[in-house]
Order: sequence, then C-alpha cells, then structure tokens
Amino acid sequence: PMARLRVYKHRPLLDGLLTAFFLSEMALILVMMKTADAFTLGACIVGSAVVIEGTKRLTSVVFGKLSSTLLGGQPFRDPLSRGDNMAKFCDQAWQLVIHVAMSVFEAYVLRDERWMEDSSTVWLPHPDQQVQKPSLRLLYLIQLGIWIYTSVSHRFFEARRKDYYVMYIHHVTTIALVGFSFLWNYLRVGALVLYVHDMSDVPIDVLKMVNLLSLESAHGFFLSEIVFVLNLASWAYFRLYTFLFTVIKCAYIEGHLHLGTYMPGKPWLQPFDNGIDMHLFFNCLLMTLWCLHVWWFYLLVRIAYKLLTKPAHAVGREEYEGASESEPEHEEGDKIKQQ
Repeated sequence: PMARLRVYKHRPLLDGLLTAFFLSEMALILVMMKTADAFTLGACIVGSAVVIEGTKRLTSVVFGKLSSTLLGGQPFRDPLSRGDNMAKFCDQAWQLVIHVAMSVFEAYVLRDERWMEDSSTVWLPHPDQQVQKPSLRLLYLIQLGIWIYTSVSHRFFEARRKDYYVMYIHHVTTIALVGFSFLWNYLRVGALVLYVHDMSDVPIDVLKMVNLLSLESAHGFFLSEIVFVLNLASWAYFRLYTFLFTVIKCAYIEGHLHLGTYMPGKPWLQPFDNGIDMHLFFNCLLMTLWCLHVWWFYLLVRIAYKLLTKPAHAVGREEYEGASESEPEHEEGDKIKQQ
C-alpha cells in the first residue's frame, strides 16, 4: 500500500509560545549586548540575508538549467521542475554554503587551540577573566546573525513542512545558546558546539540535494545511498558521540571540575556553585539539542530500514521532506504513486 506523507499541522498554542520565546530572547540579548556588538550583529544579519537570498537565486538559475538539460530525460524527468523541489533544493544549497563556510572558519579559529583535547584551557582562567581573540567573537556574531535571519524566515516567510515545530525549537534553542553564551563569555566551549554541528550538517545538506536530483540506484551511480551511509556515520560520531562525551562533558562535568566544588558522580547536585553563572541553564539547552539529535538519528535509522524495499527518493520524501502548506498531502501521494 502507498504510504501517506505526513503534513504540517497548525498548533496555535505551541506556535505562539515558541514565537514569544524567540522574540523575548532576541530583545533580552540586544538589551544586554554592547552597542558596538549590536551594530556588528546587525551587519551580520544583513550579510546573512544577502548571502542566503543570493545563493537561492543563483542556485535556481544554474541548477534549473542543469536539471532540464543533463537530467531532462528518463529516468530523471527534470527532477527540479516537479512540485516544490526547486524551492527545497535552493534551501539546501544556501545551508550547504553556510555550513561549509562556517566549518572552515571554525577550523581556522580552533587550529591553534587545545579546547577539544584539554578542557582546562576552556575553563581556566574563569570565563569572566578570559580575553577572547577577535576571530572568535566575530565567529559568534556571524553565527548569531545567521540564526536570527533563518529563524525569522522560518517563522514568517517559508512554507511550513511537517518538521516545522521541531526545527523552530532547534532554532530558538540555538539562538539562546549562542546569544547568552556570548554575553557570559562562554565562547570557547560554544566554539566546540558550533564546530560539531556545522561539520555534521554538511553531509546531510549534500544528501538532501542529491536525493532531490533523484541520483539513486544504478542510473544515479548510487550517490543517494552512498551519501546516506556517510551521513549516518557522521551524525552518529559528531552529533551523538562527540557532542555528548566531549562537548557536554566539558560543559557540564568538567566545568565543575575546574571551577566548582566537584562531587564525584553527582555534579548535578550543585548546579550554581562557585560562580558558574547560568551553568544549569546552558546545559539544559545543550541536552535539549542532544535529544533532538537522537530523534533525528532515529529518523535516519528508519530511513535506512525503508531503503531496503523502496527507492531512496521516495523514502526521502516520505520521511524528511513531506508535504508543505503549498503542496497538499494528496498531491504528494499522487507523485509517489507515479514513481
């Protein structure tokens, strides 16, 4: 039987709460930020908008032409001309550009640091006494600008797909982490969080783009299947293992070890001791992100299981693309039936 694609379902209360949280955290961050940093952040938001919208337009022109010429015949049938595939492809293209650029910038910032290997260099001296290098501060403001612009676009302008609320929670959580860790000068551990996320985002961007181009099975040189396996391994290593056992361990347990009164095996009993301001708040946000990663990894494993019996493109639409407000569920079902 044909699988029915899940669609976006409007939940006014949840949408209102998330929007109120998003606007409140933004107002609080701007009020607490120094004037010079606020102006730099504004420039970063504008720059992010230019890069993102420019990438969308360029991708639409270049890949629209490539899709109609190189992939215009059977069995591809000009994949980017069907439904809202081009809009989805352009969205993934700008995310790929951002994630690659930020991964390179983060690698540059971390190149001479031992923050990943030696947690004492993250916490000592106390963050209140640390003088951060300009490149690290700029990295943070660029990231915050990107997340603010994408959150505004996600909430007010983009078509809403089935993962709208999960992504909205991810966006507001990330803005809180980036914004408030900047204000409290927890930039070193924050750089580790950003690096792990951006590095692991690159394979999934490529996967979604390859899938939208229907480059699967023998006629597509099994690119969708190969990239999917690479993405599964990358996600498990960076988002589940490294994020939990290196980044969260550094942020929660080793933060106490170096700055607080350390209680072996029971660090959660003293979440606010010895001046580790906002310690519990930040770590709750980190654990929220990790739980979202576990959920998305479950979806990836479910996709892997379905790939045993279905084409990669059909499974991708069913599992992580779904239907949007502009593409009703019954239209999606008709498309899968035709494949």
